[in-house]
Amino acid sequence: AIVFMLLAASTLLFVAPRGHRATSVTAVAVFFLIHAVTGNTAYLRSDSMALCWSLWAVVVAASARGRPGVAAAGVLCALAIAAKQSFLAAGITCFFYFLIRDRRDARAFVIAGSAVGVVLGLAAWAYWGSDFWFAVTIPLTDYPRDIESFWVHWRMMFAQPLVLFVLATAVIATAVAFASAGWRVFATPYLPYVLVSWTLQTSVMTGIGAENHNLNEPMLATLLWIVVALQQHRPHLQLGWARGAGLAALAFCTHLELRHPDPSLY
Repeated sequence: AIVFMLLAASTLLFVAPRGHRATSVTAVAVFFLIHAVTGNTAYLRSDSMALCWSLWAVVVAASARGRPGVAAAGVLCALAIAAKQSFLAAGITCFFYFLIRDRRDARAFVIAGSAVGVVLGLAAWAYWGSDFWFAVTIPLTDYPRDIESFWVHWRMMFAQPLVLFVLATAVIATAVAFASAGWRVFATPYLPYVLVSWTLQTSVMTGIGAENHNLNEPMLATLLWIVVALQQHRPHLQLGWARGAGLAALAFCTHLELRHPDPSLY
């Protein structure tokens, strides 16, 4: 679980050029200060594996220049869904990204992902029998969902100053990117992935504590978009007044977060 969580966070380092390494390292630090992340980094469950495959699928899709890269993205998306069925955001985002770019790429993506998905499904069926399909489908049929739990999860997240900082930074970075690039901000899968992951993962939150694993993906996707958006706006990092104010706000939010830490949250 620890290895997969670290590998997922390493996407922040991969997408940052040399001039923005400080930004990506800061983003990694912020990610591991969020309660839902820190409290589950060493938690033995499949969510961190699904998170890792999902984030790397989007990164591979964004950098794919030929069919092998497209097929690799399809394989990673299939692995993510196999690890945790609620991690559909990467697959949906990559599919429409390739469909808009080139329908032949979309076809290669679907073929590669479907092939791996079928092989994994048959292998799991052969090993666990029909109980495997019961375990896969029971969240859709028997898990309770109510609006009260939904708002409780959001209040748990909004109680964290660093979460508010990440969301505010994402809004500002998106506004700046849109002002300079217009609709070209959707030329890469990063911003669509943010929107799709927030939509899907918040829609499947169930019992109290679901934010511990459901909202890790959209939070990391948001941090990934921030790193990408900042480097698109300015290829080389310069400490101007805006970034100075951002660092001051980050330091203040970190101070609030750690002023009275609850060990059970970490």
